[in-house]
Amino acid sequence: ATSEATLAEAGPSSGARVIAFVVDDVGLSVAAAGSARQALLKHAESGMRERDLTTVLFASGESSLKRRFVTNRAAFLNMVKSGSFVGSSYGESQAGPQPGASSPPGPESEADKASPAAKQMAAAARRRDDFEARMERGRQTGLALGLLGTVRAVLRTMAQLPGRKTLVVFAS
Repeated sequence: ATSEATLAEAGPSSGARVIAFVVDDVGLSVAAAGSARQALLKHAESGMRERDLTTVLFASGESSLKRRFVTNRAAFLNMVKSGSFVGSSYGESQAGPQPGASSPPGPESEADKASPAAKQMAAAARRRDDFEARMERGRQTGLALGLLGTVRAVLRTMAQLPGRKTLVVFAS
C-alpha cells in the first residue's frame, strides 16, 4: 500500500472510505486531548482498513490541508504521534468564584460602610472582571470560528475524494 493517496490514485472504483479527524487542540481540556489521542491510536490499531484514506488535522493550524490523506497505517500513526495533544485549562470548569471576582453587595454590606476610595477600588475591580469576562467570550468565539473554518475546509477537500466519507471532530 502507498503511504500517501492522491485524487488520481483513489479512483471512483477504489471502494475506499475517506476519514478525516479534526482535533480542537486549543479548546480541549488536557484530559479530553489525551482521550482524543487515545481514540486516534485505537483507530489506527483496529479501525483502519487497508484502502481507507485517513488524515488528522489540528484546529490550531499546526497541520494544514496540505497534509495528505494516507492509506498506510504507519503514516497515520506518525500523524497522530506528531500531533499537538497538549490541551488547555480553558476547557476545564472551575468550581467556586473565579480569582478577582467580586460578589454583588448585600443590603447592608461592608461596601456601604467603606470609604470612597474603597468604593472606587471595588468599582474598578468589577469593571476589570466584566472586561475579562468579555475578553474570554471573545476568545471562545474566535476559537469556535477557527474550528468551524477548519471543518469547512476539510469538508471541501473530502468532497473531491471518491468513497464513503466520515468526519470526526474532537472538541469541547
